[in-house]
Amino acid sequence: MKRARWRAAVAAAVLVAASACSAEGGGADDDGKAAAAPARPVVTTIDTGVSRLLAVAISPDGRFAYAAAESEIAVVELATARTIDTIPYEAGPKQIRFSRDGSRAYVASGTLAGGLGTIDTASHKVTGIIPVDGGPLYALGLSPDGLRIYGANTGAGAVVAEVNTGAVRGIPLPRGDRGGVAVSPDGRYAYFTTDTSLAPRLPGPRSVAVLDTTSGAISATIPVDAARPAELTISPDGRRLYLAHFPPFQETPNAVSVIDPAATALTGTIPVQGRSTGLTLSPDGRRLHILNESGTLQTADTTSGAVTTTVQVSSPANDLTIDPGSGKAYIVGDTKLHVIDLG
Repeated sequence: MKRARWRAAVAAAVLVAASACSAEGGGADDDGKAAAAPARPVVTTIDTGVSRLLAVAISPDGRFAYAAAESEIAVVELATARTIDTIPYEAGPKQIRFSRDGSRAYVASGTLAGGLGTIDTASHKVTGIIPVDGGPLYALGLSPDGLRIYGANTGAGAVVAEVNTGAVRGIPLPRGDRGGVAVSPDGRYAYFTTDTSLAPRLPGPRSVAVLDTTSGAISATIPVDAARPAELTISPDGRRLYLAHFPPFQETPNAVSVIDPAATALTGTIPVQGRSTGLTLSPDGRRLHILNESGTLQTADTTSGAVTTTVQVSSPANDLTIDPGSGKAYIVGDTKLHVIDLG
């Protein structure tokens, strides 16, 4: 009788342990197979041989990464994970954008003289730098048809360059810091971040200026009551703008501002960690990727606004881009190019 009670107790203990294991996700699934733990993104690191990388762009065919430092640009062949060429660029590259066919790379020049640089991607040679009024260029946006480049600088404001003719015109914006440029999917509007405070790293008036690309006039200004504006990106359907921020201190609470362009109004925020240095959307617009200077890549669900995944790479981390073809994320900092397979 005692042995029967002992056997019953053991069986009950085994049942409880099995139930707990299943609840924790470490047991078997309905088919009797072991349940797999969620896979963590794979991070591959490429040493470019170029120091203090600040910006990165991926060619449209996904074969090359252009990683820019203060006075040179490394051309990285992604299949072999090695730098195959280095392009001298003394004008202080701040951001790179490829033409739609990949034959040219456009560079925002951050020196005091400013300028829009063009690189022939076949020869890896700088073919020219178009001067612009108003000082350094910090951000670029390309029209959907590839015929216009929109730039933002610290002085005059918006810069519009015609690709075929090289003609450049300036459009006044409130003076101040510029952090980002985004162009609507239909090409009708271009958006520019503006910080008009006297001390840009402290709280002050910030906004997103809306350029009507047909009339060439600023049609609206959207107030953004948050820290210094940084990167700006727009959803594939054009219904949401996302604005990252760079607070005065690392420990300051931070968020991504969510803007409704049609209503020209701030509609929400997505809380994130650290000071943002990169911002981009997945090709389908369902995931927003936010990079901070400490090397933390946070991914937020754009429907719920919740951060769902966090990946840590080495610090510093200065820029982020996504390859639409592979869905991989590319991050630069110091001499390193980090490649993250987001799955």
